[in-house]
Amino acid sequence: TMSHAGKRTSQHRDHDREDRDQKRRPAHTQETSSTDELVVYRILCPDKVIGSVIGKGGKLINSIRQQTNAKVKVVDPYPGAEKRVILVYCYVKHRDLKHSDIDADDDDREPVCAAQNALLKVHDAIVDALAVNSDSDDEEANILVPASQAASVIGKSGSVIKRLRSVSKSFIKVKPKDPSDVTHSCAMSFDNFVQITGDARAVKKALFAVSTIIYKCPSKENISLETSIDELPPTIILPSELPVYPASSLYSVSDASMPSGHPSLSILGAPSHGSHVPEFTVPTDAHGGLPIYHSMVPAIPTYNTPKCSGELLLRVACPADKIGLVIGKGGVTIKSIRKESGARVDVDDAKNDKEESIITIASTEATDDVKSAAVEAVLLLQAKINDENEDRMHLRLLVPANVIGCLIGKGGSIINDMRTKSKAIIYISKGTKPRRASSSDELVEVCPLCYCLR
Repeated sequence: TMSHAGKRTSQHRDHDREDRDQKRRPAHTQETSSTDELVVYRILCPDKVIGSVIGKGGKLINSIRQQTNAKVKVVDPYPGAEKRVILVYCYVKHRDLKHSDIDADDDDREPVCAAQNALLKVHDAIVDALAVNSDSDDEEANILVPASQAASVIGKSGSVIKRLRSVSKSFIKVKPKDPSDVTHSCAMSFDNFVQITGDARAVKKALFAVSTIIYKCPSKENISLETSIDELPPTIILPSELPVYPASSLYSVSDASMPSGHPSLSILGAPSHGSHVPEFTVPTDAHGGLPIYHSMVPAIPTYNTPKCSGELLLRVACPADKIGLVIGKGGVTIKSIRKESGARVDVDDAKNDKEESIITIASTEATDDVKSAAVEAVLLLQAKINDENEDRMHLRLLVPANVIGCLIGKGGSIINDMRTKSKAIIYISKGTKPRRASSSDELVEVCPLCYCLR
C-alpha cells in the first residue's frame, strides 16, 4: 500500500507540472470565440502509465500540444476509477461533413481537425507506455462517448458499427456506464465506453473512423472541460439509513432495468402490501427551507438493495406569454438549457398565445447519480418562466394519475410533511390543465419561496 501511494504521488507531481506548463503557454492558445464549434474527445489511460504519457516535466504531452495545436489536459483521478481521462479538444470555424468516416484503402488520411490529430498521438503514447511491460501484439483504445454520439457510432440496427468492424478488422464494443461499478466513476451519467481492440493497424483505423463520426455529429450533452474533480459537500453525503423521499417517483414503471424487488416500486405505481414510505427528514436551512446544495441529490435510501437506473421524465406547463423566453431567438435559450443541464428538453408549443405549452424534460439517470440532469433543466426553465421580482416561484407539473398517490401519502401524510419541511405551497390542483395534457394526467402545483426552489 505504501509503495502504491508513493507511485501515485509521483504521477500527481507530473500532472501538476504539465498543468503549470499549460498555464505558461502563449496567449494565442487560449479558448477561442463562442462562434466556433467545439470538438472534444476523451480517451482513457490506465492509471499506472499516466506518468509516462505525460512525460518528465510534461515533456511528452507538451510535445503533442505543440505538434497539433490542440488542447490536451489530464483530468484529476476519480475515486475508484482505474483509468484517467485525458481531454483532447479544439475549436473549428466550420465542420467539414464531407469526410468519410472510414476508407478501406487509405491508412494515411489527414486528420479532420487538430483534436483528432492529438487524439491519435495520445493513443500512440498510451500504447508505447503499455508496451514496456507487455509482449502482446494486440492493442486497445478506450474512449468515452456521450449517448447522442454513441448512437451515431452504432447506427440503425447496428449498421454503422458492423461496417466499422468489417472494414477495420477490429473489434468495437459500446457499453453504457454502469452506476454500480466504481471503476466507471470517470464517466458521466450519459456516457458510453467505446472499446476498440485488435492489431495496431486495425485499432488505429477504427479509432480514426469512430473519432471522425464524433467530429461530424456534435454532442447534445454538456461535456465539462475542467480538470478538477468537485468533491461532494459534506451535507450532500447521505448515509443509507437516512430516510429521504424517493425522487424517482416519475420513473417509468415499464423500465426493465428496475429490479422487481426494489423498494421504490411501490412509489412507481406498483404498491406492495405493508410498504412504508419513510419520514422526510432532510435538514432545513436557517430560513426553514430545504438547503440549496451546489448540486442537489435526488436520492432514495439504498436499503442495501441493488442500485437501479431508468428514464426520469418530467413535464412542466409553461404559460403562453413565457414560451418565447424559454425558446429564445432561433432556439438559442432552449439549446443552452439542453447543453448546460445535459437533459433532453422538448417543447410542445401550443402555437396559440392563449394556451399553455408543455415542456418535456427527460434524462437517463441512476439512483446514486450526484446530479440530476432533469432537475437541473427544470431549474433553468423556471428561471425563464417566473418573474424576477416575485418572492415565490410557480411550478406546474403534469404527473401520471397512477403515481399521484405516492405524493399524497396515507391521509395526506407525505404531502403535508413536504409542505412543512420545504415551506412551499404544494397541492394537487383541480385547475385547468393544458389542453394538450392527457386525460390521465394530474396537475401538481408547487409554489416555493425563490431561495428554496431546489
